[in-house]
Amino acid sequence: MSETLPNNKKQVPRQLRERKQRKLYSDEWALGDDEAEGGRGFSLADKLESPRFEHTGAVVEMHGTDLTVAYLQKNGFTTPLLFKEKTGLGLRLDRKYFLKSRKHV
Repeated sequence: MSETLPNNKKQVPRQLRERKQRKLYSDEWALGDDEAEGGRGFSLADKLESPRFEHTGAVVEMHGTDLTVAYLQKNGFTTPLLFKEKTGLGLRLDRKYFLKSRKHV
């Protein structure tokens, strides 16, 4: 099957190299956090309660009554605001909407 080239050299048939080790791919990227081995080790609650992050200024702890339009105009919204209680924020949820949306889930 070898042919003679114009310069009297024989053409050797090509051979593919063998793989040393078969590559194994996993679909762990498609798994949820709880299903993946080890899961994620980040907990926002742990970070907020840790004394190590106490004085970093990463969040501003406020009461619901302190959040006003005037506060946002003066200070902006450059750092995350932490409200440990929702009282005073004026958040309301229509009970009829809540019950209807839960039925579709």
